[in-house]
Amino acid sequence: MLDLTLSASSSLELRGKIEALDRFQRILTAHKDDILHVMPSKADPVDPPPKLVGSILRFVCLMCGMEEEEAQRYWELLREAIWHCPKDLHDEALSDLYRRFKNLTARAEIILWPPLPNHRCLTSGCHRQQTAMLTKTENTDVLIFTSKGTIPSVAVQLTCDHCGVNYRHDYYVKEQKRYYYSAEQRAHGTDQYVQVGEHHFVERDLCEAWTLSMLNAWVSNSNIAAQYNQMLPFLERSHKHRYQYDYVWRKFMRPEHVWTAFAVHALLQHHDRHGSTLVVPHGGLQDVRFKAAMEARSTHIQEHGQEELMHFCDKCCRQYVAEDGTTKRVWCVVVDGLTLGRPCCSAHINGAPCTEPLGQRNDHFCRTHHDLHDVCRVRGCNSQIRPGALTCADPGHAATEQAHKERNTASFRLKERVNRIREANAMSGLGVELDLTAVEGLDALDEDQDVLLEVSVERPPGSVSSTAQPLHGRPRSNSAPTAAPKVKITAQLSRRRTHNEQLAVYPCGMIAGRATFFFAESITACAIFLKRLYLTAAKPDHLAYDTNCKLSWHVRNDPWFDSIGLSVDVFHFNSKHSEEDRWCREHCDPNNWPELKTDDGGYFFNTSIAEQTNSWLGRYHSMCREMLPFRYDFFLDEMIRRRNIVTKEKLTRDGLHPWYFSADGRPAQI
Repeated sequence: MLDLTLSASSSLELRGKIEALDRFQRILTAHKDDILHVMPSKADPVDPPPKLVGSILRFVCLMCGMEEEEAQRYWELLREAIWHCPKDLHDEALSDLYRRFKNLTARAEIILWPPLPNHRCLTSGCHRQQTAMLTKTENTDVLIFTSKGTIPSVAVQLTCDHCGVNYRHDYYVKEQKRYYYSAEQRAHGTDQYVQVGEHHFVERDLCEAWTLSMLNAWVSNSNIAAQYNQMLPFLERSHKHRYQYDYVWRKFMRPEHVWTAFAVHALLQHHDRHGSTLVVPHGGLQDVRFKAAMEARSTHIQEHGQEELMHFCDKCCRQYVAEDGTTKRVWCVVVDGLTLGRPCCSAHINGAPCTEPLGQRNDHFCRTHHDLHDVCRVRGCNSQIRPGALTCADPGHAATEQAHKERNTASFRLKERVNRIREANAMSGLGVELDLTAVEGLDALDEDQDVLLEVSVERPPGSVSSTAQPLHGRPRSNSAPTAAPKVKITAQLSRRRTHNEQLAVYPCGMIAGRATFFFAESITACAIFLKRLYLTAAKPDHLAYDTNCKLSWHVRNDPWFDSIGLSVDVFHFNSKHSEEDRWCREHCDPNNWPELKTDDGGYFFNTSIAEQTNSWLGRYHSMCREMLPFRYDFFLDEMIRRRNIVTKEKLTRDGLHPWYFSADGRPAQI
């Protein structure tokens, strides 16, 4: 019995030592930067120090329940393995340990160091890079938003006292610009968090989860932030996070945190794919810090198309045997438009809408035409506006503005807003009843383009009548019948919005490109869109478009379209195009292209795919309708890129062999 007792006691003691040894290794692996920081600056950082010193020694002794001599023996035994082991800040065992000892130590659970190999300066040619480690530090209290709750932490800055470069967790600051680390550089540190504010970081996995929520569930920034804040008590309870917060700013997430996390996460992925560096201003407002970077990415996509521009698969590209016995291919693309407007400049230049971006989203005119804010909004009138009004002193113009205000505040106006929301929701085809109290932007949902009103105006004898050429709008009469004559006046009293988004979609569902049409879905704009989209790429063999009869007439003398078949979508051809339209019947009948048809008489390509894709894109209406152009384009392009990734994965699973054409139209080589 005595031998068994001794054996059990020895086993427990051995188990305790093994656990302490494992804990010792985990802690020091996670805190290698702290060990480097207390080493002499001219020591060789490639090799671990012979002994642990200072606060890190006391910290590991406290956490492991051992004496300093025992800790030094463990260090001598394990230091080489610890020094060359990658650190893991998501170690659950360590997290539990920190929470147990949080009242006994001031050391944060996670310390965010710059990802500098051996704490050496990265500047080429810097004397400090070769001679010594960086020792000048500055600590900032921060909060990390994670999938398990919020974690108070410390972000450490290292500054080179020779070249002055300031190194931080996500980026380094040089000449008042932030240079974000590349994927290779981030691998030396903790590529797990993204800075979204001066005192706030977000877990990269959480950024990805939010992006997927936007993609698959159309969840807005404000709703994501609200949901996270409401879930915090449950997250912290389930993961036993019971931290004390010293500052009000630490506790809750704001919508701008979500947007910044989304934008930085997407920008870093973009630059990683292209092997470039994300550079943004260090100073200025956070709201516009990434504006130039977003615009640069949007410009890149406009010039080169989406990454799947040259995609083909067994569902959108078909091999067939021609009448002469040769094997040919037909690669099809479908084009369609969707009304999904954003605010834009209300000015017209020689009859064409201005395309310059607004300075602020509530502006009516861009910076170039900012002086027009003081001009009467009635078309054809150049008089100065009255104080506090949008029209001049002309009685008819003033009556137009008053009628517009009354119409916007009337009860039937609210009903129209509700109907528009329901119509937008019906595009999804799900038949889900909307909870209208949860719809964002309800108060601003009803901005007209041009307002055409009939107003009754009493005019002195001999006065000049207020007239203007109406452009478009819905005629309405809100005044009771009177003896005074009614005058039709067209005015732009609300912000103008872009007309539609034009999509080019392959029949498999892959989105090739997108363009914003400002004034109308015109045939000319559509032709320009296609030529720009495939400017440096191989052209598709066939284009399906519901108004191809007009497009084919418009481009009949354009050699760029000679090699492209232009058929009308089957549904529109059979139900919406007149049989008396000889041009359409002769040049756009889908039956004229036998390669589009299957052996059983059906059609090989799904030419309704663009309308189906519009149903998905249309549900972003409430999320992006108030965005300025740089956010609007960046957001939609990222959602399209993400959708293409999902589509490609599905095509691969279904055995449809997704691949790419090269610029000469041949399948790309591996």
